Amino acid sequence: MLAEVQARFRQALDAVDASAVMPLFGGIPDAAQRMEIYRRHHRESLVRHLHGRFPTVDWLLGPAAMRQLALEFIAAHAPTGPCMAEYGAEFIPFIEASPGATRHRYLGAAAEIDWLLGQVAVAIDAPLLSIAALASQAPERLPDLILQLQPGVRYLAAGWPIDDLVRMRLSEQLPDRYVLEAEPVRLEIRGARGAFSINRLESGAFAFRSALARGATIGAAADAAVEAAAQFDAGAALAALFAERLVTAIDPSGRE
Repeated sequence: MLAEVQARFRQALDAVDASAVMPLFGGIPDAAQRMEIYRRHHRESLVRHLHGRFPTVDWLLGPAAMRQLALEFIAAHAPTGPCMAEYGAEFIPFIEASPGATRHRYLGAAAEIDWLLGQVAVAIDAPLLSIAALASQAPERLPDLILQLQPGVRYLAAGWPIDDLVRMRLSEQLPDRYVLEAEPVRLEIRGARGAFSINRLESGAFAFRSALARGATIGAAADAAVEAAAQFDAGAALAALFAERLVTAIDPSGRE
């Protein structure tokens, strides 16, 4: 019975007409008005969440346009999970299909970096692994090993210098005139406990690190890096990962 009540109440939050849930109030005076107040507060909390989750998009569009876009998204995509931090992933393709993306072709990329920044900023660094742990492995096994990276690291390739947009937003120092030109960038986004950093990587390093982050073996990641940059140095790249305090564990891939 409780599950049914909860389901009907949840449906009423998203419905245009909440009359179906009124019998649950058992004749309480002004039940419809009370329900509408609750629905309004629920909707506004989701709008505030999207404003906060996508600050660069908000900054580019302006609060009024962002609010309208958020309301349209909420009407089409109600939350389906218990964790609000996970709500908004579908907002990225929604933004890319919006009229605002016609005026700002980089709007989708801005939404992507906002989403990743939100993920890394709440991460907690895991204990570091010394490079000695890698040196202790048999050399013939190295290509088959998997490196686990810090939980607060993400990789993003974009066709626009959206890292510059984020820095301008944070500095609040806008030039009198600024035209964002298309430019491929490969970004490493790191964060923990509310802080974050964004760094550009060369094509080989990006291919290597992003492959490792996806769970590829060292050998497979190195192959991807060499394909992206023929002069890629796998040994130097591995040493840099440990020097930059990114590696937290070594796992065998299971390949014999």
